[in-house]
Amino acid sequence: KANVVADALSRKERAKPRRVRAMSMTIHSSIKAKILEAQSEAFKNASTSTEMLKGLDNQLERKEDGGLYLAERIWVP
Repeated sequence: KANVVADALSRKERAKPRRVRAMSMTIHSSIKAKILEAQSEAFKNASTSTEMLKGLDNQLERKEDGGLYLAERIWVP
């Protein structure tokens, strides 16, 4: 009986190979677009923007992506 148990334990289980399909998923975040839209909305009304910004507009820098940045960080109105 000892050999039967040893044989059973030493046998390798053979599993059928599974078929794998390649999958590609891309996730797009719309938060940057929403921030850029909010930035443009903040500057539409000139009187409101000058009251809200209080000199901050002189420190904002427009980058190549069209966004306004303050100290190398995107400005969220």
